[in-house]
Amino acid sequence: MDHTLYRRHLGEHFSEGSRRLWLEIRKRRWTQVKLGYALGNPSPGTINRWLYGDRRPALTSTLLIQKVLKIDARLWNEPPRRSFVPPAARKAA
Repeated sequence: MDHTLYRRHLGEHFSEGSRRLWLEIRKRRWTQVKLGYALGNPSPGTINRWLYGDRRPALTSTLLIQKVLKIDARLWNEPPRRSFVPPAARKAA
């Protein structure tokens, strides 16, 4: 398994929701831990799996993300609308 700091590849479930989540936490300058607090404490590992597309959030989590971050819950089932390179992959390059 790739070490998260240098992870270069996105998982099979990477979606427009994942891409928007990356953009939103970057805009707010939040860490995965801070996002976890805002969402009722999912672990940073769980959030990391959502961000990299290893898993999709459960419906309850997508609805909470929609409420807190205004990311439409339906976007987790749509392919990304633009290409996306995770920040760690840019640093590793």
